Amino acid sequence: MRYALRNYMASENHPIMPIPAPPYAGPGDVVSGALRWYGLRAYSLATCGTNCVRLIRASDSAQQDFVTLSNGSLDVASIATFLASTTGKIHSLYNQSGLSRTLTQATDASRPAFTLNALGSLPGMTFSGSQNMQNTTAEAGSNQPWSGSFVAKRTGAFTTTHSIISAGDASLCILGFESVADLAVMFAGTGVTAAATDSATHAIQFVGNSAASVINVDGTPSTVDPGTRAWAFEATNSGWLYIGNTRVAGQPFTGILHEAGVWPGGFSGAQQTAMNANQHAYWGF
Repeated sequence: MRYALRNYMASENHPIMPIPAPPYAGPGDVVSGALRWYGLRAYSLATCGTNCVRLIRASDSAQQDFVTLSNGSLDVASIATFLASTTGKIHSLYNQSGLSRTLTQATDASRPAFTLNALGSLPGMTFSGSQNMQNTTAEAGSNQPWSGSFVAKRTGAFTTTHSIISAGDASLCILGFESVADLAVMFAGTGVTAAATDSATHAIQFVGNSAASVINVDGTPSTVDPGTRAWAFEATNSGWLYIGNTRVAGQPFTGILHEAGVWPGGFSGAQQTAMNANQHAYWGF
């Protein structure tokens, strides 16, 4: 009977319909309301189809914006056509969280390279220790608690502090890798660390909340105390935000970055777990 029913359901008149793929979910679907979020995929299902990155190609310095697709992925087919037999660099990164605050870099030598197949078939931004993206527009920051998140791999200069995302100047905050091998770092007045193997891709969540702060590396949380600083858009240099270095330019990143963002408020333990799972699932590591 079961055999007959199965064949009946699979017959020409009753084809078995494929199960539709679930809708895309990005970091903004896990935790909404990011202050700033930059990455090579869509921030959320609602931002699919919007500008993600502007590239500049080496052959003729032509520039072009590229969007994300309905599945959340960057339109790498159009990028491959644009680059053809040349290479490209990141000219601008768009804040997809709903605010403005585009990160740009006017100096060609200071632009990170765009890498089509940085993690399997997925793209990345390649930094070699002298590149950064920046924005100096004044805006409100966030007192503690605040949260940060990135997906990145450090590939060299393991004895130098590497800033993935930072804000401020005199009241500097840094999320990145420590000046000791195999450690992630959070700095909000004091540098604190958690284990993060070099030359490997990591999803790292940070919660800045004084003695209740957390560095969560690939789903493993460590309680730390990095200080009490706000996510530092202070009055003297309000708005300074860098990816790949800091305002004081002493913590350059060497490696590959896929996405990074900052949120007001502290991620709960469940949100840290969900963000980690989302990043691992999308980037496939």
